Amino acid sequence: VFDGIDLTYAEGFEDGSNRANPNLTWEVSRTWNGGVDLVLWDAKIQLNTDYYLKYTEDSHFGQPVPRFLGGGSIRTNSGKFLNKGVEVALVHQHTSSSGWSFRTTANVSFNQSEVLEIPEDSVFRGNRESGFDQQSHILIRGDQLGNLWGYEYLGPKVGGADPIAGEIPSIQEGDAIYNDRNGDGQITIGDMTVLGNGHPNFTWGFNSFVSFKGFNLNVFIQGVHGVDVFNLPKHGLLGGGAGVLDATSTEILNSYSFDGTLPALNANFRAQSSLFVEDASFIRFRNITLGYDMPRSVLDRLGLASMRVYGGVQNLITITDYTGYDPETKSGSLAAPGVDRGSFPVPRTFTFGINLSY
Repeated sequence: VFDGIDLTYAEGFEDGSNRANPNLTWEVSRTWNGGVDLVLWDAKIQLNTDYYLKYTEDSHFGQPVPRFLGGGSIRTNSGKFLNKGVEVALVHQHTSSSGWSFRTTANVSFNQSEVLEIPEDSVFRGNRESGFDQQSHILIRGDQLGNLWGYEYLGPKVGGADPIAGEIPSIQEGDAIYNDRNGDGQITIGDMTVLGNGHPNFTWGFNSFVSFKGFNLNVFIQGVHGVDVFNLPKHGLLGGGAGVLDATSTEILNSYSFDGTLPALNANFRAQSSLFVEDASFIRFRNITLGYDMPRSVLDRLGLASMRVYGGVQNLITITDYTGYDPETKSGSLAAPGVDRGSFPVPRTFTFGINLSY
């Protein structure tokens, strides 16, 4: 304030967000790989292992500009990250004298990340979704990428029950209980914490091809484990960001108002919290295909060089505890993964066909 007049930013200085940085450079990545490949017993068994380290330096971040210099932020090369992991693949193939032939591949991948440098001790990432009090993710120096951010939901306030650890004194029966982490007697953004991570702990795959006397079967199964997701469709269907009058999910019938396990309908239970964070681990049967190659005697009568009849199904079964449309959400980025915005789920597809050659 100067002479009773409030200034948006200091006289003579441009808003920092509009200011160019002449020292800004490209992001730089350096990668090291080391591995071992083994081929045993006339190539019946193959083992491939790979260990990698990837340093990413000079990542772009908004560096805060002091208010007396215009405020806002200016883009700088102020981020450094580490990604490391192990990938292992095992292949077994064999052909027997009785006509059986099979080839099986199994693989598993582990990846870890670490935030080495950022402009501050923590930086928010992702969107501030409708009804959220803060952005969906946070980068913390020394922690991994992809941390989901919000309140820790402890359940509804049950009438007559003793207060639980983290409960604020003013809470009413049926209200949502959020953990008062800083102990100041109120629920504010300062009580938010890491609720999970949008990157999986490990992934695996199993691919098998078996053939016998013209019949052939291919099965591909994939697994993703230890990944957390913000279920935004659930948040919206419970009236998140708009109010319970706009809720369209029958799950509100499970509210405390009807002796259910969700808070009462008049409670502010749609905050950005662990109530809407779910484990999205899954096992999916990606592909099952059964085919038959016609024998030479049939091909000669038909005047064909080859003929194969097949049928298959993709995404036949998905085993998961996730309650959304599809646990394999595509929304988010490397720094802010694991946000389900209701993207169209993968379809179950049935395929039938004939391959002919003359």
